[in-house]
Amino acid sequence: MKHYLRLLLALLIIGCSSDDDTTTTKSNPNLIGTWKLIEQLQDPGDGNGTFKAVTSDRTFTFNTENTVVVNGNICFMRVDVGDEISATYNMDANDASSGKILTGTICNTSGFNLNYTIEGQFLIVSYPCIEACAQKFEKL
Repeated sequence: MKHYLRLLLALLIIGCSSDDDTTTTKSNPNLIGTWKLIEQLQDPGDGNGTFKAVTSDRTFTFNTENTVVVNGNICFMRVDVGDEISATYNMDANDASSGKILTGTICNTSGFNLNYTIEGQFLIVSYPCIEACAQKFEKL
């Protein structure tokens, strides 16, 4: 009987592996790559805002190392480009098509994060505005 208990204990110990994967070390293959800004949403305050086409060279490039590089100011919803800014991102633990871009101290305010979702073939990046505001990107 002791042998069976030892065997059972050994199997339990061997079978229990450490799962060090967290949402910050995984990546969604659909997210990885460069996305170009194509539309912008700014709600006038009545809930009737819609995405409108914009002309811009603004891009978000998501890498497998959970970094994102933006060719311009990430702190504001803008269409112009500028110096590259790098931030980190993580995925929602329950939904690999959504997560947060963590700006850290880039925007000089703690807790300033951008939400993102992949909706069909588009990446939607939402900014912390009083009214709804977001940018829609298409993968290059």
